[in-house]
Amino acid sequence: MRLFKKREPKTFKARYRAGLRALRKKDFEAAVQHLNEVLDERPDYVPALHNLGVTFHLNGQHSKAIEKFERVIDLKPGEVRAYLNLAAAENSLGHLDAAEQALLKGLAIDPQQPGVHYNLAVIYLKRRKTAKAMSEMELELAVNPHHRETEEALRALRERMLS
Repeated sequence: MRLFKKREPKTFKARYRAGLRALRKKDFEAAVQHLNEVLDERPDYVPALHNLGVTFHLNGQHSKAIEKFERVIDLKPGEVRAYLNLAAAENSLGHLDAAEQALLKGLAIDPQQPGVHYNLAVIYLKRRKTAKAMSEMELELAVNPHHRETEEALRALRERMLS
């Protein structure tokens, strides 16, 4: 028996934090609810838009995620993570051209952003452009030296090419 009724967050910041907590717990329904409440109050609040896009992407609602990431880019064109997440959502829908373009735009803004080169390598692997993929993996390791997925993928590609 619960003695105290769970209180709903009242302030703008409290609702945003509640949305982030729900997202971390993968309680997508609650995350969407809280983040939408934040956006009802401040429709252009970029962190809430971005995290709502992440929530939709992780919940398999890639088209909705794309809408949110595109809105973030409209509001804050230099937000490289929005391009990275846009590319992930596009890639999930099999839109390789759109994913590649988003990653290239992100790289033009910040070539040192971790994850961008790796995700570009994934696109190139899907297109069977192994040499370009390996080059992007090497660039990722230059930016993000201990990225385990990149290290393992590059090692596997090298072994495959030697055999």
